[in-house]
Amino acid sequence: MVQVFFITLDGKPTAFPIEQPRLGGSSYHDTFEALMAGPTLEILKKGAVSYIHPKTKLIGLSVSNRILYVDVSKDYILSRNQDKAYEQLKATAVRHTQIKDLVLLVEGSPIE
Repeated sequence: MVQVFFITLDGKPTAFPIEQPRLGGSSYHDTFEALMAGPTLEILKKGAVSYIHPKTKLIGLSVSNRILYVDVSKDYILSRNQDKAYEQLKATAVRHTQIKDLVLLVEGSPIE
């Protein structure tokens, strides 16, 4: 079970639990795979949506000095509201108490 954040009707990121099979080498990897997969039908029925473009794929992630570096595909740039998409990513990252910040990379390059 992982916790990911989607945007609810009030415009705020809200945590939702998702059953996620182990895919990667860490819980961070599994969490972000679940986030990239988007909300389940049950979550959609609760009025939550994802602003991350649905074709966005997780390329990789790493942690250094409590900062989580998340690398995603260039499809992220097509997200309809990148501010809300970033809010989802950051809220999901910092919910882990070991993480203090997020650096988002798009195909290896920091996003402005």
